[in-house]
Amino acid sequence: RANLQGTDLQEANLQGAKLDKAKYTDGNTKPATCKKYNLVDHPCPTKFPKTFSPKTAGMTLEQ
Repeated sequence: RANLQGTDLQEANLQGAKLDKAKYTDGNTKPATCKKYNLVDHPCPTKFPKTFSPKTAGMTLEQ
């Protein structure tokens, strides 16, 4: 249940990681949500490796 909002994971090896119910943001996340989690910039998307799907991993999108 980690909060990965706004995190840059592009170079991370997420193979085998248990990310179900972890939170992430995307380019459509509202400015108020970015601010709520102390993410200074908007948009504040979590950056994943190109072949990674947060939805498939069971992660939760914060709008």
